Amino acid sequence: LNNKLTSLIAKNYNISVENICLVNSGTSGLLACISILMDEIPKDNAKITIGVPAWSFIATAQVPYFLGAQIQFIDVNSNGFVNPPCNLILDILIVTSPFGEQINKKYWENYAEQTGTKIVFDCAAAFDTVTPCKFASVVSTHATKGFSTGEGGFVISNDSQLIAKIRSFSNF
Repeated sequence: LNNKLTSLIAKNYNISVENICLVNSGTSGLLACISILMDEIPKDNAKITIGVPAWSFIATAQVPYFLGAQIQFIDVNSNGFVNPPCNLILDILIVTSPFGEQINKKYWENYAEQTGTKIVFDCAAAFDTVTPCKFASVVSTHATKGFSTGEGGFVISNDSQLIAKIRSFSNF
């Protein structure tokens, strides 16, 4: 079933199955992504700063808290998107997709290049609008979402090596 669902989702996004990893929940997808990004930062977890939108589902902040990172809550703009100040130094930034709105991936690619900040997209409700890119995007398939498997989710990215690490972390 895992392989069949992975194949169907890959077909939906016109990408390879190597670019998708099924997870048991959106929260565990965030946990895998952020853990892997934190492992790439040469600091103790307690010294890693993760930007979290001030307006989001609680799990968005629970994951960095659980991992022992410093959390920096960031205001959102009138559209609900995180809006970090130019002078804010972050190791990782979680960008959420409010109500499944499409994220401007090019903007965040430029932001990451200019600041050196690692990015992960929390696209819990964005099954219909998420688009694969070099960053990991976490999509929930919980019973409350437009595309539901009852519980679960997936991580999608054009970076198959990142997805391989996430798959190894999630042990599916």
